[in-house]
Amino acid sequence: MAEILLFGYDKHHSDPIIDAQAMYKRGDIVIVRPDGHPWGSKEGLPDFVLLKLPGVAVKNVLAYCQPKEGELFVYKNSLEGEPSAEFLEPPVKVSDWADWKGRRIAKYYGKVRDTVVRREYKVNPDDTRFKKQMTLPEFKDLVEQKSG
Repeated sequence: MAEILLFGYDKHHSDPIIDAQAMYKRGDIVIVRPDGHPWGSKEGLPDFVLLKLPGVAVKNVLAYCQPKEGELFVYKNSLEGEPSAEFLEPPVKVSDWADWKGRRIAKYYGKVRDTVVRREYKVNPDDTRFKKQMTLPEFKDLVEQKSG
């Protein structure tokens, strides 16, 4: 049986790559534990939201805790400043490097496979269908796949 700890707010970082890869966002699934887990006094509002799925095995929801992976396009759009990076979906073709997404690329650093977002899935606690206790089908209906 599963209890899910959701992150309660958006954490931010000024670097967009670190922001996507390392900062939890509202509704991200932080961890899944068995029913009756002794949660700490800080594992509640406003920082966290607890969701209970009675009768659902932990293994049935662990897949929703995984990061999303993809390719990272690292480039500079001017000769000064720090390199920028964006996640590819779909991957960019070599011919698109000089003028990618309307940006003039001054220097291309390459592509790397990496974590795109800290969690691929989220649960919106503000959705009107959200309840603190749900069935597995209700939970699956509420889960959203995040874009990268």
